[in-house]
Amino acid sequence: MTEKRLPAFATENDIGWRWISSRPAYAFVGVVTLVAAILRLLYLGKESLWGDEAFTVALASIPLPTMLKLLATDEPNIALYVLMLRGWLALGDSEATIRLLSVVFAVATVPLLYCVVRRLAGQPVALLTILLFAVNAWAIRYAQEARGYTLWMMLTLASWLFFLRSLERPTRWNLGGYIAASALGLYAHFFAVMSFVAQWIAVLLYARRKTPWRPLVASAAAIAVLGAPIVLATRLGYAGQLDWIPPTSFQTIQVTMYSFCGSVAGGRFATMLPLLCVTFWAVGLLALSRESRKSALAARNLALIVLGAALPVAIVFGVSIARPSFVPRYVFQCLPFFSVLVAAGLWRMRPRWIGAAALLAILCLSLYQDYRYYQFYLRDDWRGVTEYILSNAKTGDGIVTYDSPARWPYDYYASNFGSPAARPDLIFPQWDDEFRVGGLSYPFAFRKSAGREAVMMRALDGAASVHPRIWLILYHNEIPAIGTDAGTERLLAALNQHYRMTAERDFEEIRVLLFERAGNAPPPRA
Repeated sequence: MTEKRLPAFATENDIGWRWISSRPAYAFVGVVTLVAAILRLLYLGKESLWGDEAFTVALASIPLPTMLKLLATDEPNIALYVLMLRGWLALGDSEATIRLLSVVFAVATVPLLYCVVRRLAGQPVALLTILLFAVNAWAIRYAQEARGYTLWMMLTLASWLFFLRSLERPTRWNLGGYIAASALGLYAHFFAVMSFVAQWIAVLLYARRKTPWRPLVASAAAIAVLGAPIVLATRLGYAGQLDWIPPTSFQTIQVTMYSFCGSVAGGRFATMLPLLCVTFWAVGLLALSRESRKSALAARNLALIVLGAALPVAIVFGVSIARPSFVPRYVFQCLPFFSVLVAAGLWRMRPRWIGAAALLAILCLSLYQDYRYYQFYLRDDWRGVTEYILSNAKTGDGIVTYDSPARWPYDYYASNFGSPAARPDLIFPQWDDEFRVGGLSYPFAFRKSAGREAVMMRALDGAASVHPRIWLILYHNEIPAIGTDAGTERLLAALNQHYRMTAERDFEEIRVLLFERAGNAPPPRA
C-alpha cells in the first residue's frame, strides 16, 4: 500500500495530524457549513434595503434589453450578479428573499474554502480556517446584502481551487473549471483580476520543472480573451462612481483590519478580537515561513497564501494614493487568506493549550460580534422613511428625493406599502427607462454635470401652483470626498420662496422635510 501524501505544510511529527486525517473531516465541514448557513440566515429581512441594494433590485427588474444595455455601459461591475438576481426574483421580492441569493453563495464558499486551504496548508489548518470564516461577522454582514460580494468571493475561491488542481493535474476538467471560474469572477467584480495576478506571481517566482506551462498559459490567454469585454466596459462606464470615496487615512486601514478580524459592531471587547487575530496571524506567517524552507512546494504555497491575503490590499492602497479608491469591501476577497494565516498560527502554537485557549477566545469574541451585528448594526431605514411619508401624505402632495440614489429604495417600499390614502406625485428625479435625467446617467454623471441644478429647478417650476405640500428626502447630500453639497442649500432656498417647512424628521443618515404652501396644519404624526 502506498503511503498517503501529506500537504506541503503537514509533517508526520505534527501532533494531532494523524488523529484528524484518520477520521472523516467531511462531517466537520458539513457541521461548520450548517452553522455558517444558520448565522447568515438569522434576521435576514430585519433591516431595510439600503440604496445600493434597492438600485440592484431595480436594475434586475427592468426590461431585459434595457438592463443589458445599462450593464454594458453604466454598471458592468455587477453584471453577473444582476443577471442571476433577475431570475431569482421569480421567488419573491421581500428583503429576505432578495438577500437569500447572497446567502446561497456565502454558504457554498465554506466547502470551497476548505478544499483550497487543504491543498495549501493541510487539513488541520483548513478545518480551523472554515470555522473562523463561518463565525466572522464581516463575512456574515456581506452575506446578508443584496449585492455581488459573496458571488465574487465564491468564484474567486473556485478559481483558486481549479488553479491548484491544474498545477497538479492539468486535465480538461481542471483547466476548464479554472477558465470558467476566473472569467465569471471578473463579471462578478472586476477586482477578481487581482487574485489572478496573485496566482501567477507565485507560480512564476516558484516555478518547478513539472509545472505544466503550456496548458496554464493557454488557460490564462482564454481568461484574458473572455475577460476583455468587462475590462473595457469598466474602463469606459465607471466614470464618477468612485468620487464619493474619501482619501485613505489611518482610520480606513484600522477599519479594514477590524473587518478582517470580524470586529464590525463595536462593543466592550471590540479591540480584543483584532489583537488576538493579528497576533496569531503573525505567528502563522512565521511558522509557515520556517517550514517553507524545507521544500519548493511549501515555499510556493506560502507565496500563494501571502499574495492572496496581501496583494489586493497593496494594489488598492497604491491606486488610492493617486486617486481615493480604498474601501474595505473592495478587498473582501482577501478575507479567506487572512483567516488561513490566523488558523495556521493557532495550529502551530506550542504548547497546544495556548492555541486551544486562543481559539476558544476568538470564537467567543466572534460570536459576541455576531450578536452585536444582529442587534445594533443598522442599515438606512428606508422602510421607516416610506411608511412615515405615506402614512401622512395627502392628496396633491409632491415629493423630491435629493441627490444620491434615494428614489430607488423609496420606490421599492412605496410599491410594497399597500394602499395608502394618498401617494405623493414625484417631482424630482424623473428619469427615463435607462435611469437617465436630462440625458445623463443618475446619479453619478448627473451629479458631475454643471447643468444639474438647472434640471432640478425646472422640475420645481410651477410646483407651488400644483402641490400644496412637498416632501423632501435628503440622503447622502453631504459626501466627505465632495464636501457640502451647495445644491442642497439652493434647493431649500427655492422651496422657501413658496413654502414653509412645517415638519422635519431624521432617520440616521436620511432627513425627511415637509414643506407647506399655506395654512397652519399640524405636523404629521411620528
